Amino acid sequence: MRSAFAFLTVIPLRGDLESHATAYFPIAGAVLGILVAAADLVLTAFLPTPVASVLDIALLAALSGGLHLDGLADSADGLFLLATRERRLAVMADSRTGAFGTAAVVLVLVAEVTALSSVPSSARAAVLVAGVALSRWSMSYLLGAFPAAKTDGLAASMRRATRTSDLVVGTIIAILLGAATLGVDVLSAFGVAALVATAGGAFARSRIGGVTGDICGGVGEVVFAGQLVLASGFYR
Repeated sequence: MRSAFAFLTVIPLRGDLESHATAYFPIAGAVLGILVAAADLVLTAFLPTPVASVLDIALLAALSGGLHLDGLADSADGLFLLATRERRLAVMADSRTGAFGTAAVVLVLVAEVTALSSVPSSARAAVLVAGVALSRWSMSYLLGAFPAAKTDGLAASMRRATRTSDLVVGTIIAILLGAATLGVDVLSAFGVAALVATAGGAFARSRIGGVTGDICGGVGEVVFAGQLVLASGFYR
């Protein structure tokens, strides 16, 4: 549990790469969602909903250390590049952001803010908590269901430590958290998260042979955007 919070939040904890942290990724996500939902409750009392939504997304990025947006940018730059596997991995390791990465981050952030702005106040807390929890579950799913693209790095170490039982426990936790906040709508929400994560993992495997830390972060961000878009459709 401690390692899950160390890897997914800015809380200054020491994480153990050999732990079963992936099983508890949804709990860390739910706590982040609760913090953002609490801030949203205050913000929407004084600010227009679109402004509050921008600040909500910014707060989530800050509490997550910006790693997921960084992973999204690096993943887009590498995976969409017409080059060899080795070149794609090299581009993903480069700290500079290219055109694909910039476009991906802008489009995803616009989708998140726009979708969240359309969710009514009565449902915003539930959507935020469930959305972040399921997005972090998608990262544990990637680490449990797909091979690592490299033999070194954070993702490779966590992939070696992740067991099938961790994925099962994480999935059960994610579904329970989703059911507690969304009720029966958790079926659609979980389906979208699983579909997006599977597509992202399969695409990464076809391009670079598996997943990396950037892939996990990037897919997690897209899954969160998908949750907000789904919610905006429910409450239109």
